[in-house]
Amino acid sequence: MKKVLLIGCGAEIGSNILLLSKKNDFGFDIDTVLNSQIALDKNFPNLGQEHAIIARLRLAYPSEQNSIKISGKNKIKIYGKQTNLVFQDLNQFLSTFKVKNKWDAIILATSKNDLKDPTLLNKLLDYGKYVFGMAESDIMTNYYPALLGFNSKYLNSFDKKNNRLFALGSCQTNGWLAQFRVIISALAEIKSMKIQRVEVDIVHPDTPTGRIGTKSFSPREQDARNNLRPSFSQIDGAMKKILSEKQALHTVSLRVFNEEPGYQINRLFFNGKLSKSFLNDFENKIKICCEKSNGVSSFEQMPLGSKAFKYRKEIAHMLPQPYLKIYPNCFGKISNINEIISQAFISNVYGYCFNALRAIKNII
Repeated sequence: MKKVLLIGCGAEIGSNILLLSKKNDFGFDIDTVLNSQIALDKNFPNLGQEHAIIARLRLAYPSEQNSIKISGKNKIKIYGKQTNLVFQDLNQFLSTFKVKNKWDAIILATSKNDLKDPTLLNKLLDYGKYVFGMAESDIMTNYYPALLGFNSKYLNSFDKKNNRLFALGSCQTNGWLAQFRVIISALAEIKSMKIQRVEVDIVHPDTPTGRIGTKSFSPREQDARNNLRPSFSQIDGAMKKILSEKQALHTVSLRVFNEEPGYQINRLFFNGKLSKSFLNDFENKIKICCEKSNGVSSFEQMPLGSKAFKYRKEIAHMLPQPYLKIYPNCFGKISNINEIISQAFISNVYGYCFNALRAIKNII
């Protein structure tokens, strides 16, 4: 069994990566978790660092608490599988840990700024054959879980051969791509199809970095309670890399005081002649392409709310008509430009992490 080091076991991404890796068979085991020291409560002197991790895991999955247990000092068992816990600053750990090439892979689920640090990333390669970052990065090879098993002339490809540093992208980028691959597949029969513009609007559930009480004017530094905060997402730079010369616009990432999933509204403007039969069968084509999307997208016939999608393995859950719309010649017949509007719930944590683990399995 291949061994993996997880760096960062936060309340959402890190915890879900760890739990899902133990619950499912991905062909590797996270045998070690490295996390910085966690502040403890003096009112509970018998509870230590491992209890703090247990608290994160059990609150992430309340129904699974009997499967998450402490097995010793800095050791826990999840679904009967052991994991060693190391509570140390990352740079301190790298300066003192001497066993080179110990892990088949390292998953970096810390700050997205760590994925921009070439010195840190190169150090990590001394200890793991591959390093996977759970965010966007301009210095790592982009490898998006939402595009597993999918290639298209409309998307820039990224060479995976001979690379050891991989950025798996943000949850929002993967949410957009999970829908985009479905739409591109549904349009495959349209001759002379040409993409003109892509637009994405996001409703983003709050994350553990959100706060109670306003610290400053930045949307992420404002009080989350009863306060819709217009912010931005990493998707903006990712769209420009993936679509290259095509126009791409990310208007807003509206942060709301909710748990996942979030929500996206996507608009695609394109040239191409649309037949009456294609228009009549458009929704069904989207449904079929979701079923063939290699498990990254689903199609929901009922207009269910976000709770219905919280623990689903797909990244995007596309909604039917009238939320799904197609407008031939949307600017008038002279322009010959069509518009597709898709709307979907986006699994920012559960589905994103599950498919990230699938992507890692595909590499290592």
